[in-house]
Amino acid sequence: MTHYKQQRCSPLLPPSRRYERLIGILLSHNLLDKSRCKSVAIHSYVSKLCGEGFRRCSAMEQASYLFSCSYSKAVKAVYEVDNQ
Repeated sequence: MTHYKQQRCSPLLPPSRRYERLIGILLSHNLLDKSRCKSVAIHSYVSKLCGEGFRRCSAMEQASYLFSCSYSKAVKAVYEVDNQ
């Protein structure tokens, strides 16, 4: 599993080689929604930064840089997960 996939799916399960392999298999067979994993990972990262004292806007900006997506996608991911 690549570092990017690990980073995207790390909030879903605790770090373990067995779980990493399972997530890799599910992603390779398209049984796990990659965009949903990315949204959850962005939300988790922003929540972590907010807990450390960052403002939400700057946390979403850093998340968009880290996850190589637009700021608007990071905003959508954060608020989409909040509404569910």
